[in-house]
Amino acid sequence: MILGTNVGTCITALFASIGTTLSARRAAFSHVTFNVLGATLFLIFLPQFESLVVAVSPAGDLPRQVANAHTLFSVITTAIFLPFINQFVKLITRMVPGEEADLPRGAAYLNWSVIGSPSAALPLAQQELLRMAALAGHNVQLSMEAFFERDPKKIKLMREQEEIVDELEKEISRYLAKVSQVGMSDDMSARHTELLYAANDIERVSDHADNISELAEYAIDEKIVFSDEALEELRGMYDLVMEAFEAAVQCVRDDNSTLVPRVKELEDMIDEREEALRMGHTQRLKEGRCSAENGVVFLDIISNLERIGDHANNISDVPQDKRSQGSQRLR
Repeated sequence: MILGTNVGTCITALFASIGTTLSARRAAFSHVTFNVLGATLFLIFLPQFESLVVAVSPAGDLPRQVANAHTLFSVITTAIFLPFINQFVKLITRMVPGEEADLPRGAAYLNWSVIGSPSAALPLAQQELLRMAALAGHNVQLSMEAFFERDPKKIKLMREQEEIVDELEKEISRYLAKVSQVGMSDDMSARHTELLYAANDIERVSDHADNISELAEYAIDEKIVFSDEALEELRGMYDLVMEAFEAAVQCVRDDNSTLVPRVKELEDMIDEREEALRMGHTQRLKEGRCSAENGVVFLDIISNLERIGDHANNISDVPQDKRSQGSQRLR
């Protein structure tokens, strides 16, 4: 009974691994293989196994015998497999082949040993911020490509990266909070505040990308088809948004404001484009060329793209030579 239940319960792990990452599928197959091989081994020596269970259990206590049999099976099987762990890994890799990118998690640049020196700590926070921005920008790209190409795999990758962006925003904020406890010049204090704001804006960009991925997933699941005209309009607005975001990130990377006017110009163009697309969509609805279901997805996507443009404008306020002018953050 114990051998059978150890093999039978593996089915839950297999079901849970459907549609998950390569690592998760390999973990599930490892669980199955481990228990099947262990059960086969114990069947060969079943009489000896029964004698061992009876010997270590109180006489006539069946529940204790069952519990001890389960414990002995797991302990002995693990002890047998440990010396062959490398061979076992190779076996599972051959059973479940494939390659999966290992997304690095956690901060890569933050050094907690220099938080007492803002002049050293703030550039490190900026480097981590740029890494976070690259992930957020890629998330926007993945979400829109998932929508255009109807590709669920890109939605999956985007959501994995979204988790990393959230983690980095918290880590950068915690790091900057520690740095703020040290005395800083007015210039450094302003820089500190702007990096903190920028981290929040970048995280919000990734959130909007996540919103778009949900809309893409809904469109794929419900088999919603968009006209070439609607798709072309979305591509045009998406291109403007990505140009604005990349220019804003460059402002932070180069620590200057030469591109700020361009970001603001693009943000105005994005606002105008959103309004025009809304009006065009309303006209399509009146003419019966678009369904209400299509319209909800279309309008929500352009709304999220417009908000990304707003956050790009906020991010462009970070460069140092704008500090003396002050900045007014948008939504």
